[in-house]
Amino acid sequence: MKGFGSIVSASGEAPAGPDALRVLIVDDNAPGAQTTGWMVEMMDFDYRLAHTPQDGIAVAADYRPHIVLLDIGLPGMNGFELCTRLRDVPELAGTVFVAQTGWAQEEYRHRAAEAGFHHFLAKPVAFETLEALLKGIADRIRR
Repeated sequence: MKGFGSIVSASGEAPAGPDALRVLIVDDNAPGAQTTGWMVEMMDFDYRLAHTPQDGIAVAADYRPHIVLLDIGLPGMNGFELCTRLRDVPELAGTVFVAQTGWAQEEYRHRAAEAGFHHFLAKPVAFETLEALLKGIADRIRR
């Protein structure tokens, strides 16, 4: 099934153009990640999925996303540590990091800010909320 491997690309027929907003979704919940990917695709943005921190690092290095939607509760390396590692990659200096997690308590919001996340979304994320955030980021990037 497309979308449920370790690393997959957007499912569109034609590849996104070089000016398309690139979104990397890192989440160990494959169905949830795919659903988020479909929402991103509905906004006319390109996306890639990774289901492990290691795959997230590999995809980010090659794909150079504008935005990383990153789950906090990843196995092996949590999202806080992964965000910190990705922010240390020079090619990702302009990337916007968004925590997307079911752990919405204030403690996690604070830890997300300390790890370098720019935004925090509590799951489940409504389409309208995600769309407003991504389109706002896209507008700032294109200026």
